[in-house]
Amino acid sequence: MNQKISSRVRRCIARSVLTVVIVASVVPSPAFADVSGTPVAPGASKSALSLYSKPLASSELPQVRPLDADDLISGAVALPASPAGGSLNFATDKTDAYTVTLTPGTRFTLVLTGADALNADAYLYDPFVTDADASAALVGTLGDAYPKKFTFDVPAGLGGDYHLVLDAAAGSGAYTVTWSAFTIPSGPDDDIPGVVPAASPFAGSLAEATDVDDVFAVTIGEGDRLQATLSGPAG
Repeated sequence: MNQKISSRVRRCIARSVLTVVIVASVVPSPAFADVSGTPVAPGASKSALSLYSKPLASSELPQVRPLDADDLISGAVALPASPAGGSLNFATDKTDAYTVTLTPGTRFTLVLTGADALNADAYLYDPFVTDADASAALVGTLGDAYPKKFTFDVPAGLGGDYHLVLDAAAGSGAYTVTWSAFTIPSGPDDDIPGVVPAASPFAGSLAEATDVDDVFAVTIGEGDRLQATLSGPAG
C-alpha cells in the first residue's frame, strides 16, 4: 500500500517539475526599445542598436553660428537717431536688437523699409522682457510689403528702456528704420467726446507722426441722415 502511494507521489512530483520546466522555457525574451520608447522585435535588435549607435558625420551635424551681441535682448545697443539702418541675413545674422528709452505719455512710431530680397519685421518689447519671442511683443509690423509701420503709446507707470527687435523672416539685405517719439497729443479734438465742428464745410490737418486723428461730435435726430465727404491733398 505504502509503495503504491509513494509511486503516485513520485509521478505527481515528476509531472510538476515537467510543468515548471515547460512554462519556464516559453518565457519571452527581453524586448528592446528604440530612442522614442517604441518596442523593437528581438530579431531586429542588432540592426536597431547599429542604427542608434552610429556616430553622425560632421556634415550631418547642424551648423552653429556664434551670436553677435545685438542678436540678443541682453546685448541690445542704443537705437541710433532716425533714420537708422542696418542689414540682416536669414542664414547668418537673423536679428538686430536695440533699446530706446520711452516715458509714460509718449507715442512711439516706426516705419520699416528694406531691400527687395529681405523680408523683415520689427517688434517692440517692454523693459522687463528677456527673450525676443514675437508672441510676447507689445506691437509689431504687419504684412509682407514695405513700408511696414506701427505706433505704440506708452502707458502711465511703464516708462523705461524698451527693446526694438528687427527680425529677418527670409532673404537678406539692408533695412532702414524711421522712428519718432513725442508726447501724445492731448487737444480737445484728439479723443472722444471731441469738438463740435463749425458749419459745413470745415477744415483741419493731420500728420502721421504727430497728430493721427481729429474727433468731432455731431448731433443728429431720429430719422436724420448724416452724409460726409472728405477731401485733402494727395499723399
